[in-house]
Amino acid sequence: MRIGFLFFAMLFASSAMADQTVSLTPVSAGIADKIGGSYYMSAKLSETKPPAIKKLPADLSDHVMYGLLKFRNPGGNEIAVVIDSPDGKPSRLFVDSNGNGDLTDDAPTDWVAGGDYKGALPGLHPANLANVGGATLKLGTAAKSFDARIGIWKYDPGKMKGRTPEQFDELRHDLKYYRDYATTGKITIDGKQHDVYLLDEMVKGTFNPADSSLVRIFIDMNDNGKVDAEEMFDIAKPMKINGNSYEAKDISPDGTSFTFGPTDKIAHSPEDVKPGQIALAFTAVNLDGKPVQFPQDYKGKIVLLDFWATWCAPCMAEVPNVVAAYQKHHTDGFEILGVTLDQPDDGDKVKATIAKHKMDWPQLFADPGKSKSIAELYSVTGIPSAFLIDGTTGKILTAGNDLRGDGLEKALAKYATTQPAAK
Repeated sequence: MRIGFLFFAMLFASSAMADQTVSLTPVSAGIADKIGGSYYMSAKLSETKPPAIKKLPADLSDHVMYGLLKFRNPGGNEIAVVIDSPDGKPSRLFVDSNGNGDLTDDAPTDWVAGGDYKGALPGLHPANLANVGGATLKLGTAAKSFDARIGIWKYDPGKMKGRTPEQFDELRHDLKYYRDYATTGKITIDGKQHDVYLLDEMVKGTFNPADSSLVRIFIDMNDNGKVDAEEMFDIAKPMKINGNSYEAKDISPDGTSFTFGPTDKIAHSPEDVKPGQIALAFTAVNLDGKPVQFPQDYKGKIVLLDFWATWCAPCMAEVPNVVAAYQKHHTDGFEILGVTLDQPDDGDKVKATIAKHKMDWPQLFADPGKSKSIAELYSVTGIPSAFLIDGTTGKILTAGNDLRGDGLEKALAKYATTQPAAK
């Protein structure tokens, strides 16, 4: 009897550890609100029509700008966009949703004045936007495609006070877009089913991590329908869930299936980088080519590990607070190590932004792949994200939203007295 029970227990444990195939179905829209935001991608607008556009609406005005979204439709084509801004009339948005180069045979877009927008864009004020809207594209394969909505918005540089002529021109030629779609299903962990979502964060039109720089998986472990930090993972990396390590494999490009199971690979979770924990160590090379050993290089200091990007509007909104704190407390032993998550070809833009805003502290960007791996190490699922660390003990003092706005100044006032003045 005991042998039979032991055999059954071993069989159950073995089956519980086996890989499972997770099947998902597309959700065409509404994900940005449900998940609580999205990454904002940029498309550069130009007055020059790209070769990808073969046919245009006949009634365009003389004030037209063109752009290409990195999203690739089932045919592999990037998606062309046109912004028409006639004098004295509302702006119009055209999107080549079927990717055939003809902007006269696509489904209508929605495109309203920023002040008339009734929704919510995390970190943004509609009053600062010229227009907000979106379009429905096709995702999947030519044989089996499904609708995928993207949100689109554009700043109104005329409403952005204190901008230089260069900044004004940059904003005028900048179009933002984000994913509003996902695939969803059920996943079983420790014998219990949970909702799971796959998110094409870089809006590439694929869920294959090899073709997109970030595909995230949200597993609703507490079944409350809301995203908690410890429930969001980079699907290309091992995941730490309930103290165990798992990984996803064989992810279909259309996001409708993947294999999930335990792994021996080392995984980290947000639990590892909560206040009170010891900061996870890493080595890197900063933008000036100097080696960094973190947090060892910051003994005797308080250091802010700050994750940001030039394309992230909420990040840039935080920059004045961070700069002010640095200028006030640097001589007392406060340091910052920035980690920018900009794209590899954005080096000139990163350097210009750093100089323009007087962000006079080391930045990790010389190796963008390394910057991304550091963000993964610290379970960063959205930016801005920051960690205030005691460089002597390595202890994380505070993190996250507690460092936004005037939170950084309050934290420094609380913890600065624990550190000696810089020599």
